[in-house]
Amino acid sequence: MISLLQAAPVTLKSADGKSITCELISLEGEVIEFTNSANRKKYKLPLERLDEASKKIVLDWSKSPASKSSRMKIQTNIVRGNKKSQMENYDDRQVTVTPKVTVENGDSQKGSAPAEVVTVTFATPVNTPNTYYVITSQKVAVPALEPLSDHPVTFASGSIIYDNKKYAKHGNRYYGYVTLLLVDGEVIASESHPRGAFSEVSSAILMKLQAGRQYQKNFSDVQIGQ
Repeated sequence: MISLLQAAPVTLKSADGKSITCELISLEGEVIEFTNSANRKKYKLPLERLDEASKKIVLDWSKSPASKSSRMKIQTNIVRGNKKSQMENYDDRQVTVTPKVTVENGDSQKGSAPAEVVTVTFATPVNTPNTYYVITSQKVAVPALEPLSDHPVTFASGSIIYDNKKYAKHGNRYYGYVTLLLVDGEVIASESHPRGAFSEVSSAILMKLQAGRQYQKNFSDVQIGQ
């Protein structure tokens, strides 16, 4: 999923009283770059040519999330290994789950703000299919990215064991994942598999889930604020 927040237009005034409505792109040193809202062309202008009120608009913008890339994308790859369990006299299967996430800045001009990526992987218990078992639940910091760059993240692995044969049904079978990309605690991009499986679950709940625990599928047993 890509975050596509549009830049809000602002009206700037030069020191000699001329006005322009534009979308700010960047502030590099003492030079601002912007898109003219009227003709959609890009221009650069020394900050010193603006009046004091407009300088403040630009400087405040440069310190806000609006000055950072809004074209952030995440791609999740769950690497799974499936082998016979090492337990003697059992034919259980052991599944290892390793989440790998690539965070991409698709903006050709703006760098991104520092972010956090959260990935939760789920299994369905063989005996209680109305619940989820959390295999892994992890959060990792992502540094600010340059324009058109990416940052790969490999999370720690988790494992589950299952046997769903008629004579010995037990364990947990892999189900899916959800990945969130957050800036200042706000979700700016998300991805899940199966697609849409967790779309109605709040990020506050997802970030409370703990690895190795079992939850109701509606997550009614998750206590927020504790």
